[in-house]
Amino acid sequence: MKVHVKNLPKYQAEYKDGRKNIWTKIYYDSFDSDDMPENEIDRYRFWSLCVYENYKQQPTNLTPKRCAFLGWNLKKRSISLTLQMLHTIIKVCDETVTKSSRRGEERRGEEKREEEKRYMSIFNSSVELFPGIVRGVENEFANFIYHCEHPLRKLPVIDWKVALPLLLPAVEGQIARRKKTQGFVPPWKNFQTWINNRCWEDVQGGLQTARKDKQKALDKEREEIRQDMGGYYRGRTKEQLEIHRKNPYNQSHWFLIDEILKER
Repeated sequence: MKVHVKNLPKYQAEYKDGRKNIWTKIYYDSFDSDDMPENEIDRYRFWSLCVYENYKQQPTNLTPKRCAFLGWNLKKRSISLTLQMLHTIIKVCDETVTKSSRRGEERRGEEKREEEKRYMSIFNSSVELFPGIVRGVENEFANFIYHCEHPLRKLPVIDWKVALPLLLPAVEGQIARRKKTQGFVPPWKNFQTWINNRCWEDVQGGLQTARKDKQKALDKEREEIRQDMGGYYRGRTKEQLEIHRKNPYNQSHWFLIDEILKER
């Protein structure tokens, strides 16, 4: 994979006659920067990347041979861990995709497509039962997602995945209620209007139940993360925890890091 030190060219000399940069400026503030890890191996590796990239004038390709040339002992510390600790000050330009990772991506893509089909099937059941005018399943589905995230008036935002299972019971309930109503019964709204005004919230206290189920699932997931990663994060320094807290790849662990930081 190739990595690039962010903002490196901005602070280095640039020769217009094609000469190599055999000197590299290392600023004193880098010793005390919040982005600089405390681990001496990661510090040395960062500075070696600065020198090598400045000399070559291009991102560094971290092949095994190149790592050996730079003096990186991968038995002591892996490349991935160093990149994780330096993620705020370096950028991965490309990643070597192995067969196993490709298979993983293909599997995740297939799982995502299956999940989308399942959501569409649930939504389609509501559309087929709805007595009013429907524009088309895909258009109505896109409108449903949009108005969950961008509701009219002062209605609260709701996760469309939480609201989706409520549509069919709402349609069934309103059909049953209309059959029992004596006297005048207004015509059915268009499905778009029915969705936009959240008429599917008229029938049930199912919304609160769905939200509770969603919270239970979240609590269960977080408890598993506490058991799996609690020991690792509690063994980190405050500075290392703050670096992990900034890493978007660790977003699902942020709650645990916050809990540990509050304990200290």
